Amino acid sequence: MKGKTSLSKVIYDALKDFGGEAVVNSLLWYLNHQHNMSLDDVIKKPEEFVSFLKEVYGDFEPIIENHLVEKISKAYGINPGKGLVETLKKFKEEQT
Repeated sequence: MKGKTSLSKVIYDALKDFGGEAVVNSLLWYLNHQHNMSLDDVIKKPEEFVSFLKEVYGDFEPIIENHLVEKISKAYGINPGKGLVETLKKFKEEQT
């Protein structure tokens, strides 16, 4: 799948695993209106995105983050990092 799916789609689909499309669309609305971010901004602001996940999911956030790391690593054939921020940095390095 490497190179065929956008990072935003991988993140969207991974989040969809935890509540479906309606939940993800609500999360994205909140991300956009309260944090002025979109999924396309995640690669540029990974720390802010993880903070957003912590805000929304609280103690459940590590499960969401681990799921995102797994999906991104699998989609792009990269070794997972020690969390989403590190994995996204590896993703970015692979893309340049």
